[in-house]
Amino acid sequence: MNEQEIIKTIYEGKKEDRISAVVALTSSKSRETLDALIYATKADSLHLRRAASIAIGKSGNVQGIPTLINLLRNDLEERVRWNAAIALSYYSTPTITDYVRNASNTNNRENWMLSFLATNKNNFPEYKTYLERGLKHSDDFIRSLTVTNIARLDWDNYRDKIIGLANDPSPAVREASYAAIWENDKEIFEKFIPQIEKDEDEHIRAFALYQKKSGESAEISTQMEDRFIACILGGAIGDALGGPIEGHRYSKIKEKFGRVKDFVNYKYTFGEPRESGEWTDDTDMALTVSQALIEQGFIHPNDLAARFGKDMRQIDINEKKQRGYAAFSISRQRKNYAGINWRFISDNSRGCGSVMRAHPIGLFYEGNNKAIIKAARDSSIVSHSGEDAIASTILLAYVVSRALHLEKGFDRNMFGEECIAFIKPYSTDLADRIANIRKDQKLEIHELAEKYGGNGHTRTVSLALECFLRYSDSYEETVTHAINHSGDSDSVGSMAGAIAGAYLGTNAIPQRYKNGVYKREMLEMTAKNLYTAYLARN
Repeated sequence: MNEQEIIKTIYEGKKEDRISAVVALTSSKSRETLDALIYATKADSLHLRRAASIAIGKSGNVQGIPTLINLLRNDLEERVRWNAAIALSYYSTPTITDYVRNASNTNNRENWMLSFLATNKNNFPEYKTYLERGLKHSDDFIRSLTVTNIARLDWDNYRDKIIGLANDPSPAVREASYAAIWENDKEIFEKFIPQIEKDEDEHIRAFALYQKKSGESAEISTQMEDRFIACILGGAIGDALGGPIEGHRYSKIKEKFGRVKDFVNYKYTFGEPRESGEWTDDTDMALTVSQALIEQGFIHPNDLAARFGKDMRQIDINEKKQRGYAAFSISRQRKNYAGINWRFISDNSRGCGSVMRAHPIGLFYEGNNKAIIKAARDSSIVSHSGEDAIASTILLAYVVSRALHLEKGFDRNMFGEECIAFIKPYSTDLADRIANIRKDQKLEIHELAEKYGGNGHTRTVSLALECFLRYSDSYEETVTHAINHSGDSDSVGSMAGAIAGAYLGTNAIPQRYKNGVYKREMLEMTAKNLYTAYLARN
């Protein structure tokens, strides 16, 4: 379509087509396009208003600024206000002086966040006298937020103030200070290591690892590398197979598909079309965890939160697919990229967001239970700080680690008992759930999902483990049973697929799956890089 046809779609098209049209007009600077985008900011659809605000900001058309400021101040949806603030950050001229001045005189956390989101290096001089008040604020949330963002905007002039906050009573503020020092001046950071290693907060102490060097590489094993690849690939395939039927009733799945055994095309939220073989947020986040291990050599909550935040920003500015992130997950990750310390974000959610991304930890720390427990915990508390969520994350990483070395024909009952005994000190609920499922051998997997639940942290991981224990000789049987039920099909499929891949290797994964999965080469390269990092660690 030409520009005129796209503009017409904004006024007259269906919701998903209007959103696509808005995104398509992002680079246009014509007045006619701006009028259409302003019109879209008044739509009932919050997704359309969000997309339109970013498109206005990216256009750089200063005539769109009043519309963005109005959205920032008055829109009833937090997500729209958030996008309006990001859109304003594309302008180099001062745009929200009154808003920032008012925010800096309050304890309103959202206004402080939005003020920083709307700020860039060019307009910061206009606002700095207001925003630097946050460095002395009584609220640890606002102080740590300010440290992170002012370091981003003007490290050179605020260097000494930020370094001074390395002695702040608040762990969140100290962490923000150390993170800023690490990012901007490695030599100064190295001088702080003795102090960091004595800090009372365990996550502050872990910052010392940022300067530790790896030891000699372990011996290369082509079989182990293949298992790494099969785990990452297998998890993505299970995720992609389950994505189209996530949350559907088993009766409806059976009626429409019989039994899902292959990739299908579908649409997700935000009107995004999905090609067959595309995976969801489960794999997206697992790849982020993998990249953290590859680049840092360990998991640190501050680093991982920043990575998740960066990914979500790419989604919010229409440069990356949404991939099915749940609303509460999106909210957490927006706060990550706004500069809020993870301590103020994590909660006791019963979702499985921290479990579904844990299999790379099991690969990287294979055989080292102490390291698995710590890394899985640090990975989980970025978003899910409840004991059962942490335990579920630990369990998946542990099972993947063990699957790498299980011999063919292993005693499934004995391994199930081993998993129960391992996880019981961390969650009796999870241990009991696995034990009860193990006793119900007469029930099919979809019946187990009905009886014990197929959503949430302990439910998904226990169901995935049972799929593996029952069908461990076949990757296809493991993942297809893991997705065909009334529950979180993509997450259970991803977990079961990762475990089965780690156990069976790439040759056991059907060729049609390997050929059809989205970005296979990238998945395999990530796994190879993770294996290289694993060798360096060992």
